[in-house]
Amino acid sequence: MKLEIVKDSTSKRIGVFIQDTTSTKGEGKTGLAWNSANLTWYYWRESAGDAGGTEVTKASATRGTFTSGGFVEKDATNMPGFYELGIPNAALATGSNWVLMVIRDSAAALNIAPCTIEIALIDSSSAPSAATIADAVWDEARADHTAAGSFGQGAASVQGNVTGSVASVTGAVGSVGAGGITAASIATGAIDADALAADAGTEIGTAVWATAARTLTAGDNIVLAKGVGVTGFNDLSAAQVNAEVLDVVNVDTIAQLAQAAPTATPTMRTALMQLYMWQRNKTTETSALARLYDDAGTTCLQKRAISDDTVTFVAEEIATGP
Repeated sequence: MKLEIVKDSTSKRIGVFIQDTTSTKGEGKTGLAWNSANLTWYYWRESAGDAGGTEVTKASATRGTFTSGGFVEKDATNMPGFYELGIPNAALATGSNWVLMVIRDSAAALNIAPCTIEIALIDSSSAPSAATIADAVWDEARADHTAAGSFGQGAASVQGNVTGSVASVTGAVGSVGAGGITAASIATGAIDADALAADAGTEIGTAVWATAARTLTAGDNIVLAKGVGVTGFNDLSAAQVNAEVLDVVNVDTIAQLAQAAPTATPTMRTALMQLYMWQRNKTTETSALARLYDDAGTTCLQKRAISDDTVTFVAEEIATGP
């Protein structure tokens, strides 16, 4: 395993894979812990000279949280053999350009293959600056970055076809696709007489009146005078209007009201039927209650409380039956 880490980095966690030597499929070893017997972790820095490897003091750790010397299994079920390590800060200190690490079984009892880690320690100045990265991005050829939906595709379309919104255009436009210009895109007064052909008015008028029949569906702001050439008016005479009114009065019928209390603001039809039903339909009256029944005389539709103390007769507001 080879990595690059900036010198003097602190609280650095990495993931490693430890192979199970008993597996014929190269699977990972599960169940290891920081305190597993015979499990050792050493590192060797370039600056170590003639000294031997430096042992890492392993420690219990929580996944995702740095602990110096931390050793914790990632996921024995879904990622068998993977472990998270907390590299001691001293191993990454300035003074060396590389550090090598090994995790192994010192007694050949754990059935694991040595896990080696090679880390190149780089100066922070080796990392490209933001300006360098920006230059590299903007100097890239557009032709190499035109994947559908990418920023590169959008940038490339600016020199070709414009598919987004444009605040203003000062140069010539080759063509505009369907729906490319909406009413909101044109400022008030932007199209005046100077922008129209001399015969534009004549052509528009000819196209409008060339249609055999025109139906006006919205009458707002349209005033038409009855006369020659204007058809489609419902021109009723006074006699016809009178006949229609008589038809309503003498022919149209009103259905009897359903069981409900009369409203304070009825329609004319409802008010008339209310009076009619109290005169026509079956009613009953006791010393305390008056009732109105339906046409069949079986269901009480309305009722009103009454009282008489020999001085004043009181009839309360009509309520719904029964």
